[in-house]
Amino acid sequence: MTKKYVTAIREFGTTNDFREAGYLTLDGELLDFSGKHEGGPSGVRNMDHREISGIYDLEGYSSAMCAFVDEGNVRMSHYGFELTQQPTRQREIRLVEFIAYKNGGVYVDFGKIGKHNQAPLGVEYPKGTKATKIISDIRRFYATGEKPQISAMAQFI
Repeated sequence: MTKKYVTAIREFGTTNDFREAGYLTLDGELLDFSGKHEGGPSGVRNMDHREISGIYDLEGYSSAMCAFVDEGNVRMSHYGFELTQQPTRQREIRLVEFIAYKNGGVYVDFGKIGKHNQAPLGVEYPKGTKATKIISDIRRFYATGEKPQISAMAQFI
């Protein structure tokens, strides 16, 4: 466990509520970005992803956010997630839970380490998409670079 990871857990805390999550960490914990530890409401993410900057000594508006994702953490949002590498088994388990929570209707940004100045490959999976398909697409993309395919029929379901 890195010092930055320990600092992030201490500063933000963790949650089991996907609505409050800012990031999915290397070991499958959801960082609590609800702001409730500072008096904010629960059940919603109120903090910006860039607030992770408190654990880094970096210049630039989004530098810390990009660095945290490049270390293997997954940036979570209410509609999907962004990753830059193949997730660990612990992260896959949590992503499957999130996909099920969203009934398969998620948007996935397939980024690459250090390439935040380029638009990631974004894929919108329609409701009803099985988590196994999405996880398989993630594995394939990071193993071979093959872009996920969504059938035209699936987009209308």
